[in-house]
Amino acid sequence: MRDLKPILKTIKVRLMGPALLALQIAVTFTILVNAFFMIEQKEAMISKPSGVDEANIFRVLSNQPFPKEEYEARLDETIEAIRSIPGVQAVSMLNTLPLAGFGTYDELTRTPEGRRETWTATFMGSTDAYQTLGLELVAGQGFTKQDEITVAFEAQSHPSDVLVTRALAEKLYPDNWEEALGKTIYLTMIPHQIKGILAEMNGPWGTWFAAKISVLKPVRDANEVLPLAVRAEPGEIDVVMERVKEYLLKTPRRQITYLDKFVDIKAKNYQRESAALNTLWIVLLGLTFVTALGIFGQSRFAIMKRRKQIGVRRALGASQWHVLRYFLTENAIVTSIGILFGCVFAIVLNQYTVSHFEFNLIPAGYFVFGAAFCLVLGQVGVLVPALQASRLSPAIATRTV
Repeated sequence: MRDLKPILKTIKVRLMGPALLALQIAVTFTILVNAFFMIEQKEAMISKPSGVDEANIFRVLSNQPFPKEEYEARLDETIEAIRSIPGVQAVSMLNTLPLAGFGTYDELTRTPEGRRETWTATFMGSTDAYQTLGLELVAGQGFTKQDEITVAFEAQSHPSDVLVTRALAEKLYPDNWEEALGKTIYLTMIPHQIKGILAEMNGPWGTWFAAKISVLKPVRDANEVLPLAVRAEPGEIDVVMERVKEYLLKTPRRQITYLDKFVDIKAKNYQRESAALNTLWIVLLGLTFVTALGIFGQSRFAIMKRRKQIGVRRALGASQWHVLRYFLTENAIVTSIGILFGCVFAIVLNQYTVSHFEFNLIPAGYFVFGAAFCLVLGQVGVLVPALQASRLSPAIATRTV
C-alpha cells in the first residue's frame, strides 16, 4: 500500500503520541479479553441447570409443636394433608434444597479408611424426594418405601442405598460412569451402595468446587423441625404457597421460618455473582467509552498539528478519500501494535489467575473477538477527526502555520 511507508515514517518521527495510543489499546485489550471471559464464566454459572423443576418448586420450613412421641405420626399427617391441597403435584420431606445456601456434606472414600476421593453434598429426604424435585434418573433404580428410614428424635441411623449424581459417578469412574451402579462408597466412613444415578442435582452451594457432586439418602428426620419441598402444578405456585401457609398456620403454635420459591432461592444464592457480573459490564462500558474518547482526542490533536501537511497533499492532488484512508490506516497500524502487546499482557494475566485463583485458560476465540473489537473501536474513534481532515480546503490548509 502506497500509504504504508509514509505512515511508518510519521509514526517514527512522532513516536510519543502513537506509543501512548498503542499502550492504551494494549491495556484495553487485556482488560477486555479477561473481563469478557469472566463474564461468560459467571453467566454460565448463574444460568446452569440445577436439575430441579425450578419454576414450580418451593420450600417450607416450619416446626412441629407436638410432644416428641408424636413427631413421626404428625409428620405423615402433615405431608398427606398438604398432598391433598388442590394444585399440589407432590410433596416430600427434604433437609434442604439445591442452592439453598445451607446443608450437610460428607467426605467420600472407596474404603472405610481410604484416601478421600472428593467431598459431596448430602441430601436426606423421603423416598419420593427426587421425583418431587423433578430430578431425572438416568441409570439404575429409584428408592422404594422399604429403603426409607425414619430417624426418631436425636437417634441416628444410616440407609444402605443412595442415589448419586452423574457428576459423582464420572468422578469415580471417568471411563464409564455407569460402572458406579451397585458399587459401595463410604460417606464419612459409613458404607452405602449406589442404587441409582441422577442426571443433575446441584448442591446447596452454587459456587462450591463440588457443586454438582451430590448424594441423596432416603432418610426422614422426625423431630421438631419440618422441612418440606413442594411441587405445584404449572402456573399455580403462588396460589399453592398461600394454601399451604393457611393450612400450616391452623395448628396452634406452628411457626413458618421459610416459605419461598426455588427461583428466589437460586437468585439469592447467586447474588454476589450477579453483582460482580453487573460490575464487570459497567467496567467494560466505561472502558470502551474512555478508550474511544482517548482515540478521538489523540487523533484530533495529531491531525490539527498536521493541517499544513494535509493541505499540501490536497494541493498535490490527494482526494478526500485518500486523506481519510491515510488516517484510518495509520490508526489500524497503531491499534494492531497495541493488540499485539495486549495479547502478551492478557496471556500473562490469565496465567496468573489460573495459577492463583483456579480460573480456566482463555480460549483463542476471545483473543480474535478482542482484536476485532479494538480495531473497530479504533476506526470509530478516528473516523470523525479523519473526516474533518479530509474536508480541509487546500487553500486554507496551506495558509495554516
